[in-house]
Amino acid sequence: MKPLILDIETGPDDQAIQRLGHKIEPDKRLKDQTKIEADLRNKAEKYKAESALRAERGRIICIGMLQADTVEILEGSEKDMLPRAWERIRGAHNAGCVLVGHNIVGFDLPFLARRSMLLGIHVPSWVGEGLRRDAMVNDTMLIWACGVYGERISLRDLGIACGFAAKDDIGPRFSAVYAEHRDQALQYLDNDLRLTEAVFNQITGWPSRSIRDDEN
Repeated sequence: MKPLILDIETGPDDQAIQRLGHKIEPDKRLKDQTKIEADLRNKAEKYKAESALRAERGRIICIGMLQADTVEILEGSEKDMLPRAWERIRGAHNAGCVLVGHNIVGFDLPFLARRSMLLGIHVPSWVGEGLRRDAMVNDTMLIWACGVYGERISLRDLGIACGFAAKDDIGPRFSAVYAEHRDQALQYLDNDLRLTEAVFNQITGWPSRSIRDDEN
């Protein structure tokens, strides 16, 4: 059975940011009002950008899935997307289908789970503390790390290292690009899914052998 490739795209949630009411303080060393205002503006922009990576102040814009050369991209409200995504993910997991993503253990699945918790949507019981040890969940970043704690690499850099063409890196700007150029943003997600599959195939030798096989 072909692996199910998963990738999500997220953005800041302005309403959640406002509700949380994070207070931004200027650098105390600044005295000039113009510089103080610029410092506050820069910090506010940074906080908003970082919110795309925090489930309590971010949101899911798209959920992309690829299997057997067929791409499915879920869009719309999270209350609509999340149950549909979990149904597909749960079905694949229960059927013994390998679930693959880049940083899927550190980001995609936890973000999906946390947003589901906040919205009262059921999360599969296997998505929890044992996620890193789940043989059906394969994270290309962790595979590349070879057990070295804290070892990280972007999908773009790993793809280039594997010999694949460099991809446009609009990830940090995805929400803005999606709002203005939806087709471009969706093509970026499509490319990410296909690159993840190609990287996974190369670094694991899939499907000629199982990455869980013990080899001398």
